[in-house]
Amino acid sequence: MAFVEEYKKLVENCPHPGFKQDGVENSEYTDYTEHTKNCYYVFDAGAVEDTYYSDWMGWVKDSVDCSHLIQSELCYECVDCQECYNGNYLWDCANTRDSSFCYGCKSCENCFLCSGLRHKKFHILNEAYSEDEYFQKVAELKKFGSDKLLEKFAELTDKYPRCESHSTQCENFVGDFGLFSKNIYYGFDVIKERDDFYVCDWGSITEGSGDNCDCFLGGDSSLCYECGYLTYSYNCNFVMRCDRCVDCEFCEECYNCKNCFGCAYLKDKQFYILNKPYEKEEYLKKVEEIKKGLRDAGKYGVDLMDG
Repeated sequence: MAFVEEYKKLVENCPHPGFKQDGVENSEYTDYTEHTKNCYYVFDAGAVEDTYYSDWMGWVKDSVDCSHLIQSELCYECVDCQECYNGNYLWDCANTRDSSFCYGCKSCENCFLCSGLRHKKFHILNEAYSEDEYFQKVAELKKFGSDKLLEKFAELTDKYPRCESHSTQCENFVGDFGLFSKNIYYGFDVIKERDDFYVCDWGSITEGSGDNCDCFLGGDSSLCYECGYLTYSYNCNFVMRCDRCVDCEFCEECYNCKNCFGCAYLKDKQFYILNKPYEKEEYLKKVEEIKKGLRDAGKYGVDLMDG
């Protein structure tokens, strides 16, 4: 139908920015980041400082080559970790410090090549050592180099049982890797959310949000459906890469807009259709006409860019 073709043409003819940043200082080659400082090659991150070559980070400092890291500092090659300090090659660890090559360790300190430990310190290969013995043995093991230690680490992770869920302080949570969330069904890598369904890499940097469905990579939003890379928005459907929008549908790269339909790259606008302004009553009437046409054609609720 005519609206679909016009929408495609509008999006394709708009200039596309190379990256999206908000409140960023001295952070080159970073995309979808906010409140970051002194970062390089960091993506999908918030409240991050002095961090390099990492993605999906929150409240992190002085870390390199990490992914899905929360509330941590001085970490290297850490994945799916939270509240860790001075960690190297940690995987699915929490509240762990001064440790390396560990998997699934919680509330541990000075552990090396360990798996599945709780509230332990001065352990190597899950065996206890005195403090002096521990540091002497670790110094000897480090001489083998990272490649050999990683091989041993891989063997270790296959040896011990794994938890079926990695959620922390969550209630009524179905999914994995949830943090401070409630009433989530099929949520993965979710932070400070409530009453969400089918969300991934979704959460809040500041205050909790909720009542979202089929959303990914974003957060701090409520009552949103089929949205991606969306932040600080309310009651939006089928929008991508939008920020601070309210009551918008089929929009892309719009900022601080309200009641917009089928728009792209608008800023501080209201009652727009295909980037053209309308009076309120005319806008509401026109939107209903377009929606009816889309429903009749079986296209309402699908990716219009795919036709």
